[in-house]
Amino acid sequence: MSHDPVADAAAALHYDSYARLPDGAMLPQTTSQDGIVRMCRMLELEPGMRVLEIGTGSGYTGALLGRLVGDQGSVVSLDVDSGLVERARTKHIQHGIGNVVVHGGDGYAGWAPGAPYDRIIGWTTPHLVPRRWVEQSADQAVIVTPVEVAPIARAHMLLTVDLHHGQPVARNVCPGGFIEMHTEVITEVSVPIRHRDALYQTDGRGTVWISAPALRNDPGNALHAAEMIASGRSIPNPLGDDHMTSGAFYGYLYARQPPGLASTGFSGAGPASASGTGLVLIDSAAVLRVQDMFVAGTRHAEESLRCLFAEWDQDGRPDHSSLRPHLILDPHGFRVGVEF
Repeated sequence: MSHDPVADAAAALHYDSYARLPDGAMLPQTTSQDGIVRMCRMLELEPGMRVLEIGTGSGYTGALLGRLVGDQGSVVSLDVDSGLVERARTKHIQHGIGNVVVHGGDGYAGWAPGAPYDRIIGWTTPHLVPRRWVEQSADQAVIVTPVEVAPIARAHMLLTVDLHHGQPVARNVCPGGFIEMHTEVITEVSVPIRHRDALYQTDGRGTVWISAPALRNDPGNALHAAEMIASGRSIPNPLGDDHMTSGAFYGYLYARQPPGLASTGFSGAGPASASGTGLVLIDSAAVLRVQDMFVAGTRHAEESLRCLFAEWDQDGRPDHSSLRPHLILDPHGFRVGVEF
């Protein structure tokens, strides 16, 4: 007998029938089946629960949640994309999924008519834990969502929050993140919508974007930094090409928030891996990407980043399991920070 109800439920559903378009191509921005199963396990679902899903996507995640909560449970799924909403409704009818209701709407607002919810899950990344999600949660509810953890673009982690008598308590964080949550449909996913401090159009390489808090109030220097990065060069990644190792170091940077912390990337010049996190200073930049380290200007930023590598190494290379998330009250919800 299986002891993994999430895997059993996933096996009973036909992933491709939800995730693939009629021509066989994957629906854009579709989460992998393994990633979906992982996050659903984090929810600790039980039959009969009421679930709010933020980000309908292909509809597969809603169908999986519906199977996990059973006929006595229910799922409300929200998406700002009316095309995805209608497609998911049709798919659920085709597959006989009767306990999932899909609505078009702003994910930040949640869906009050179905509250209170025992579980809330986000498949898109808000900049904070929205206040409405907390208000619409039942006592002892669990929220699992990607969320921003530092004031730079794409500084995302998966967060688990427990609700105790209406108060949210951050439990833990782990690697993960999805497309940024917005009140409107996002059509250009290669350029971040939050914390974008400068865009620089290159000759034939696309657009460089930069997110640098130190330059946030100085548009001229931010644009100059983006131009400098456009003429940079690639050197070997000092951490190797292991995605988990780079992700662990990113977490270290998010917790430390050293002077010059920044993220940057190229739009229209290659895959999403062209973006990265590191340091951007007035005279230099050093950005760690999975496949390499991108440097520009003088060696100042590179030397500073290598010093941070050394400190992280001396600390035992802590990963996400060593990070402690904390919630910061905001008029719109709870911002999230991490620390060791």
